[in-house]
Amino acid sequence: MSVADIAYAPLSAHLTAPVLANLQTFADLLEAEAMPAGFIGECTRADLELRHIFDSVLPAIAPETRERFPLNAGEGLNVFDLGAGSGLPSLPLAILYPQHKFHLLDAQEKRCRFAESAAAKLGLSNVTVYHGVVQDFPKKYAAAPKADVVVFRAFRKILASLELALHVLSAAPKDRQRPGSAKSDGPRSLPASFQKTPQQTSAKAPEAGCPPNFAGPLRSEAIALQSPKLLYWRSQRVPFSAAGEQRVTDLGYKTESFVKFESAASVLPRGLYTFAHETAAKKPYPRSWKKISADTLVDTES
Repeated sequence: MSVADIAYAPLSAHLTAPVLANLQTFADLLEAEAMPAGFIGECTRADLELRHIFDSVLPAIAPETRERFPLNAGEGLNVFDLGAGSGLPSLPLAILYPQHKFHLLDAQEKRCRFAESAAAKLGLSNVTVYHGVVQDFPKKYAAAPKADVVVFRAFRKILASLELALHVLSAAPKDRQRPGSAKSDGPRSLPASFQKTPQQTSAKAPEAGCPPNFAGPLRSEAIALQSPKLLYWRSQRVPFSAAGEQRVTDLGYKTESFVKFESAASVLPRGLYTFAHETAAKKPYPRSWKKISADTLVDTES
């Protein structure tokens, strides 16, 4: 089975055959290398295609979210995957969106090596892999760009994820400039000692960052991001208490939406939270991981 065999019409409607083939190659790598290493759980090939490949790209193609999915913006964005592990959902998304830069951060070096190797084998030059913990990122990788979009698929609980994301988001969204805009210096390069970007494997790729034989970037009508977005893959809406809702606000976020993918309900029950980072977080956020992990509100609001 391949992702192309899944009975979900938007797959063939929005993804080209070369893109589907590259997703298939990544699924092969997950099955042959990531699963034996314990980077993803043991599962059948059919479950792997559903739970990892299809799940990663679903928000980009589903009718419920496609027109407003932040990565469908026409401009180059810096997309951060925190706790990226073996590259889910970031590597499938990097295949779909060669016009954006994807920054994968994980605390386990072996998983980072796999993600880096997989990106190289997939011919992706729009991927950078970082080894470390989120709270150390601003100092360890001081030259890295700020995030326009942060994605979470299997990371921490939702309030912890929102708080940790503050380490890669700019503190004042209204002062941010789009990469490559007239008033911007463009995306900043990492120092050579930190640079982990795999090299393009095809010298004749049609667009910078494109895998070989890629037919073009996935996008709908261009949408302008007024503030950084945080995307949190989740099957059900979080039953936030009043205290939980206040924490979201105190962290500087606005809950824009929770969308349930009814179009895919018979295939894979899933949903997507979208948060906008609109203001600087109130003190004392962001806190140390020790304080976050000891916070009972973080533990209960999930």
